[in-house]
Amino acid sequence: MLAYYCAYVQTYGMNTYPVGKAAKLADIGPTTARDYLRAFPEYFTDGATPPPGSRRALAWQDIETLATIKELRQQGNKDESIRASLATGERVSIQSHTDDTEASGQTTALVAQLSAAAAQWEATAGTIAEERDHLRQQLETAQDARLAAEIRAQDAQTELRILKELTQDKTAQGEKTGFWQRFFGRG
Repeated sequence: MLAYYCAYVQTYGMNTYPVGKAAKLADIGPTTARDYLRAFPEYFTDGATPPPGSRRALAWQDIETLATIKELRQQGNKDESIRASLATGERVSIQSHTDDTEASGQTTALVAQLSAAAAQWEATAGTIAEERDHLRQQLETAQDARLAAEIRAQDAQTELRILKELTQDKTAQGEKTGFWQRFFGRG
């Protein structure tokens, strides 16, 4: 979410508005604003008409375009006539809504803090990835050691089985065998 917000601010700037706020500034309802955005997409910025699933971010010029369409509709103009007026660059001038310097400074500070937090998160993610790789290597080493131990255990069991068979053969023949004789297989 943090990366999304930073990318949003970098792409559209801090002076963009969601549909509801832009509609209010243009003195229309949010549904009407969306209708205008769908009906006349070629006269709005890319942020105002993003791909499906993306959030809209209207610039001040988009708000003036919304206000222009509203005024032309109130005058009884049809869509073709509205398009012609918009194509000539006709726009209703609305007194610019600017945040005071303090609020703008706070926004800039917030973006800086968010960027720093994103950088810290990325560094932490890098450390976690390194630790994960280290643990994988330790796991592989442990699995190799376990496999070697299993092979040694199988070899020991085979040797033990052979010794038991030798001892049983000698005992069955009535011979007594000592430890060293059994160990070296002489009896």
